[in-house]
Amino acid sequence: MNTLLTVTILLSVIKYVSGLKCIDCLHLEYNYLQNNGSNPIYRILDLYRNPECLSENPLQYSNTLQQSSVGETLCSGVVNQPNSVQKCGYMYGEVTIFITTIQRAVKFTFYERNCFQVPKTLEYRCYARKRLAEDINYMYIRLNSLFGRFRVDNFDGNLCLCSSSLCCFIVTLIIYLFLCFSFLQTRFG
Repeated sequence: MNTLLTVTILLSVIKYVSGLKCIDCLHLEYNYLQNNGSNPIYRILDLYRNPECLSENPLQYSNTLQQSSVGETLCSGVVNQPNSVQKCGYMYGEVTIFITTIQRAVKFTFYERNCFQVPKTLEYRCYARKRLAEDINYMYIRLNSLFGRFRVDNFDGNLCLCSSSLCCFIVTLIIYLFLCFSFLQTRFG
């Protein structure tokens, strides 16, 4: 039992010391039929095409993602709002922005995996998000470096939160089961 307890404590300390590690990628997608090749907005969107950021299961760090150029980031641990925490997540959905310099609305699909600051009350699952002020503000901050003067008119999508670093629930479960098996084997021979 001492071995299992020691390993459990060490894993907890390592996780605490190393912080929460999340997948870090951004993919912007639009209807290519809208693009006539001369619009600079679509050239900007093309710079942020990263189809490897997409996944069938938003709550899992799949083998496809692990073998791709998708990066990882360490959550800072700093929260700006009371009763908030940082969790790994996947935000995706339709964004509509209005670029004031050219007086034109642009609609595209936003996919991002990152460390998100969320209320402590949010559980590890997917949430439908529609026109929420905090999402529109987040989109504005996230896209501010891409476009000149613009406003975010709408975000209609989902935010999925996962329970472990890199959303590796399966790996965590396998490690736990291995430790339990090792304990039982040493204890009962």
